[in-house]
Amino acid sequence: MNSKKRNLQALEQDLLNTSGEPCGPDRADVLTMVRDERRRRGRRGTALFTAALIVMSASLLWRPEDTPPPLVATAPPKPASSPIRELNDDQLLAFLQDTPTALVEWPNGDRTLLVIGTSSSPNP
Repeated sequence: MNSKKRNLQALEQDLLNTSGEPCGPDRADVLTMVRDERRRRGRRGTALFTAALIVMSASLLWRPEDTPPPLVATAPPKPASSPIRELNDDQLLAFLQDTPTALVEWPNGDRTLLVIGTSSSPNP
């Protein structure tokens, strides 16, 4: 016999179980493995569903502490309004007669009143 043919026969015996020995699980073992796997997956799915249900229930039932509404800031009461009266230039200068003042008229016709006041703190 050729050595190549012997090698092929040995390979064939390795691949095909010709000795009659069991080479893997039988049908009953395969069915048991499939049932066990289905049960395991079913328990995992049930556990995940239960956990999700608990989390959703807790989120619906849990309410944060009621916080009081923000306080609305109230404006301080307006001081008593002083009557406003219009003065012309002469009346204004008469009102400020003891205060150093000047009325400046700009080239565009606008007027600005300059009041010179004294500071209570000395300048360094």
